[in-house]
Amino acid sequence: MDIVARLLARSSSKSWPPFVVENKSAAHDRAAMLAKSPGDGYTLMMMHQGLAFNASLYSDLPYDTLRDLAPIAHVGATPNALVVTDALPVKTVQEFLAYARSNPAASPTAPAESAARGISRRLLQSLTGTSSRTCRTRIGPAITDLISGQIQAMLLTMPAVMPYIKGGKVRAIATSGARRSPALPDLPTIAEAGGPLRIHAVVWNVRPGHASEERIARLNSAVNKALRRRAREKLAQQVWKCNR
Repeated sequence: MDIVARLLARSSSKSWPPFVVENKSAAHDRAAMLAKSPGDGYTLMMMHQGLAFNASLYSDLPYDTLRDLAPIAHVGATPNALVVTDALPVKTVQEFLAYARSNPAASPTAPAESAARGISRRLLQSLTGTSSRTCRTRIGPAITDLISGQIQAMLLTMPAVMPYIKGGKVRAIATSGARRSPALPDLPTIAEAGGPLRIHAVVWNVRPGHASEERIARLNSAVNKALRRRAREKLAQQVWKCNR
C-alpha cells in the first residue's frame, strides 16, 4: 500500500495539492481514523480488498464500511506468489501439495497476516486438503525466517517478495493470478499447475463516506490521470496491473 500511495501522491500533484503519505500499520485503525475525519477530500486512505470483506469477518469494527467510507478509484491489482525456502524439497505446485499432505507435523508455516493474506492461504488449504501454522511474526521478519528455513512457505504479494526471488533467496513455484505475471513469465499460475487458486490483491483509494460527490469526482479524475501518466509505468515495474 505504501509503494502505491507514494507513487500516486507524486503523480497526482499536477491535478491536486501535494499529499503527505503517512504509513499506519493497523488497517482497522486506519479505516476508523478515516471515517472520523472531515469529508473535505484532504484525508484519504489506500486500502486493499480486505475493506470489502472485513465487515463479514469482524463483528466489532469501529466503523460501518458502507455508511462511513466510500471508494474513490480502483488503482490496480497484483497476484500473490507462492514461495518456499530452498531447504524445502519441492519445485512445483503438485510437489508442494504432496509434501504438505504427507508431512502434517512439518506443514508449511505462514506469518501473522492481514485478513486478505489469511483468506488466500486458508482458501488454498481448504481446496487442497492441506494445513499450515501461523506464527506471530510481522512480514519483514517472517521473510527473513523464510530465507533461513525457519518458515517453509509463504503466499505473498509480488511486490513484497520479488527482490528475494530475483536475488535467489527464496524459490517461487507459482503465482495466484488468472494468467502468468510478466515479471516472472516462466513461472506458472497455481491454477495452471493443477491447483485451484486465482486470487489478486486489489487496491483502491477510499475517502470518508460524507465527502461530497463533486469532491469524489475530482479525486477520481486525478487518480485516473495519474495512472495514465508516469505512475502506470512505475506500478508496472512493481508488478501491479493498473486498472487502465
